[in-house]
Amino acid sequence: MENSLKKIFLYKDNARKNDVVTELCEKVIKTTIHQEYELHILDEENIKSYINFDLLEIDSNQFDFKIFNKDFLFLCIMYCHGGIIIYSDTVLSKNFSDIFILLDNVDLVVFGDCCSKIYEGFFMANKGALILKNLIKKYLTYTKNNHDGSILEIATNDLNTSEIMILDAEKFGYTLEKTLFGVSGNYIYQNCYFTNGVSVGEFFENTKGITKLQHTLTPIEYRNMPVQEFLNQDILLAKVFNKLLAL
Repeated sequence: MENSLKKIFLYKDNARKNDVVTELCEKVIKTTIHQEYELHILDEENIKSYINFDLLEIDSNQFDFKIFNKDFLFLCIMYCHGGIIIYSDTVLSKNFSDIFILLDNVDLVVFGDCCSKIYEGFFMANKGALILKNLIKKYLTYTKNNHDGSILEIATNDLNTSEIMILDAEKFGYTLEKTLFGVSGNYIYQNCYFTNGVSVGEFFENTKGITKLQHTLTPIEYRNMPVQEFLNQDILLAKVFNKLLAL
């Protein structure tokens, strides 16, 4: 388990490439994580190489990557390697590593809301955890039966959620705009991160180290802006990145 706790998998699909927010999130992670962590950058081309089909007891010749959503592939990687897997538009700050201690009590940690809805983009798990294998088997069965449910739906509806630790995304600051304003939405998100209405101090006071951004909601005028020009903007997100990169 010691090795698994030192792995961080950062997933950057084609939609997140050439995006200034994603680029800065990745830069922060590379700059701030301690040397004892093993950082792996995943993309749509290399993600297959991280899945050990023999370990999963799956015939690789019958495994069609096109029909599986990313959450399913993430759980396969967590079963094979353990650690943390996140989307590349995630801000890691403060002592995010404190979260690893939770794996002493459970095998799978996710973010969700008060209704046990699980949010995408983050999984933390122990390598070889039985709950992961059960989720993978169930999802394969659902797929064969042409069920359109996601791996998240299966986790909340078909399995005992006592096997999973669901962290409150709002209280944890994972969905920081909801933490600050009590509601979420495109306008709220953009008003939070792309104006100067929220201070840097408020950001760091309300996050516990892992904050999920939404690259698709980055206003067009910022999306392909050069990094240094973005960092010069008088908006919350630029100030957050400046502070993190200066540490």
